[in-house]
Amino acid sequence: MVTKMFSEYMAALWKIHPYREGNIRTIVTFCSQFIESRGLFIDSELFKDNAQYMRTALVAASAIFTDLGDKRKPEYLEHIVLEALQ
Repeated sequence: MVTKMFSEYMAALWKIHPYREGNIRTIVTFCSQFIESRGLFIDSELFKDNAQYMRTALVAASAIFTDLGDKRKPEYLEHIVLEALQ
């Protein structure tokens, strides 16, 4: 439950994409600090060490298109989040 919700919020924040560069690093840092402030440990180094996977997972988790519809595949992001929480 925590994994799915955390992944959904992480993808939603990433989709805002407020910066020209550094969005993934910013989202990972913010989300990691947030969840740790709630008493859960997360291995944020796993996200940093797998930056390309994180980018792909965030794109896949956010893939809703006006012409193609909902093509989201959140399982990739949920997988790495689950690994980071263990």
